[in-house]
Amino acid sequence: MRSLHLHPGLRTIVATTLVAASAVSFGSGSATAGGVLLSCEPAITDLGEDTIAVFTETTTCSWRLPDDAESVSFLLVGGGGSGGLSSENSVGGGGGGGVVHGTNQSFAQDLVITIGEGGAITEACAPFAAADGGFSSIYVASDTPTTLTAFGGGHGAGCGENGQATEGGSGGGGHGAWVSLGGGGTGGDIDGPASGSISFLGSSGGGGHSGGDVEAGGGGGGATEVGESGSVNGGGDGGEGFTSDITGTAIVYGSGGGGSSTVGPGAGGTNAGNAFGLSPNVDLLSPYNGVDGTGGGGGGVANDTPGRGGSGILVLRWSGPELPGTGTASTLVGTVAALMVLAGLAVTIARRPRRAMR
Repeated sequence: MRSLHLHPGLRTIVATTLVAASAVSFGSGSATAGGVLLSCEPAITDLGEDTIAVFTETTTCSWRLPDDAESVSFLLVGGGGSGGLSSENSVGGGGGGGVVHGTNQSFAQDLVITIGEGGAITEACAPFAAADGGFSSIYVASDTPTTLTAFGGGHGAGCGENGQATEGGSGGGGHGAWVSLGGGGTGGDIDGPASGSISFLGSSGGGGHSGGDVEAGGGGGGATEVGESGSVNGGGDGGEGFTSDITGTAIVYGSGGGGSSTVGPGAGGTNAGNAFGLSPNVDLLSPYNGVDGTGGGGGGVANDTPGRGGSGILVLRWSGPELPGTGTASTLVGTVAALMVLAGLAVTIARRPRRAMR
């Protein structure tokens, strides 16, 4: 079993539920200032003798595994980071969301799930705090609770000498002129006991390049590959992500976005955003955004809003019972809800109407 200290600034899902009374909301279908923790609504499919639940809504919600679920596997991906932004056109690509996956898990039935949003910059050189991808997590409620977390991707460097790339699940790419270093990648973390096999995947972003009259940003890191550094040939390509067929189809998760340059834009990894290049002699690469549900990083873009990161995902797969339960059980009431009461909130466990899942 791997046990690490939580990433600086990371809020575990328990802390997420400790909402201050002045907080507005977590968004639709999640814990709100009224203390309501709604049940998740994953997409449910069958694959042979297995059942698959896919969670893509960027929210915090509760869910219950079916009784006697066996051979539980999971894939958890954080949101991808935004690409960098600068008038210099040598910015880094966004890092891919961290990837955490495991097999043969002995999850308790009661879960609280958060899916991270992709990082986005909405105005030129805005503070970069909102440009990192959001973390995704699974809180396993039991007598000895466990939190599994996939960190969001770091954003690419840009916007002056203080616009350095950040670390994350995978790190953002560096800038060609000011801050050349890419951000580090740490994948994810676990707090509490675990069973079976669990892997944490993330890589560093590529460095920027400045020399020979060429400036070029580095590519964002991917789950399985370091972002390519910028060079005299142009912006660095984003690192490749992790390929998983847990859904029954092979999909790449957590790739890094491409870095930009006037010489030529870098390409994003699979399902990540490409960089935007201003050179009239180079074909522009598009699109610039990471793909939602894959945690792909955004591409670096000059003089405009950069590519945003793709949102994260959770996939659960198990053999045995086909239909999950609804609502939340006593364990959640005794842990998460109790903590919310301590925060001064009235707690209500809400249930969405039961509906056909096939």
